[in-house]
Amino acid sequence: MGFRVSAPAERDLAEIGDFIALDNRAAALSFVAGIEARFAEIARQPALYRLRDEVMPGVRAAPHGRYLIYFLCESDGEVLFLRVLHSARDQAATLGFD
Repeated sequence: MGFRVSAPAERDLAEIGDFIALDNRAAALSFVAGIEARFAEIARQPALYRLRDEVMPGVRAAPHGRYLIYFLCESDGEVLFLRVLHSARDQAATLGFD
């Protein structure tokens, strides 16, 4: 299956990378690359991940370290990655799917 990354998820990746780079630029690049590789893994078998209908109907979430990757399985079979958020954040206030 193919996938797309939403603009908010792209911004999340940039913010995550910028934050980690404050301490270690190489670690930041590696961590963001790991999330991007995780996108491909998730897209291969998206139904393995928990539905989070309480967040938004049809949304699923996959963990990556201390982060949650939120995504939708679209009708054309593609996976749309919506957000990548640290699990300590207030998810409901941050998601902004409404």
